[in-house]
Amino acid sequence: MQQIIEPNGVIIRFPVGATLGEVNQPSPLEITLTSVTGDVQHSSDFTHITCLELTNIVITGTVAVPDRTFSMPIRRDDGRLILFNVPVVNGEFEAVLNFPTSGQYSYSDVEANIDLPANTFSVAPIKLDVLR
Repeated sequence: MQQIIEPNGVIIRFPVGATLGEVNQPSPLEITLTSVTGDVQHSSDFTHITCLELTNIVITGTVAVPDRTFSMPIRRDDGRLILFNVPVVNGEFEAVLNFPTSGQYSYSDVEANIDLPANTFSVAPIKLDVLR
């Protein structure tokens, strides 16, 4: 333990190696995909998914949070967001995605943390190719 004694006599103690003013940030919660169904094809790590427009695909996975429902914002190649409802129960989620138009879509840490404190979630970037 290190300490600093300020001119007014106040003693500040902090762990060895810590930098004064540094705040420990909690690690982000990892969003992990475990399966995709209803798609045309996907990579083995689920980071590239090809599907058809106007067709339901189901993405399942895990995230260590209490039971609740999230909005999953997926970014279209023109920058617009499409929101999907994602319920999490017992740390597992199932998202039913259905894209109204063809194009390229993406989901990454940026989208996962929209409207949340920075670094709440972490996810391997996912590219979705939606075919007509």
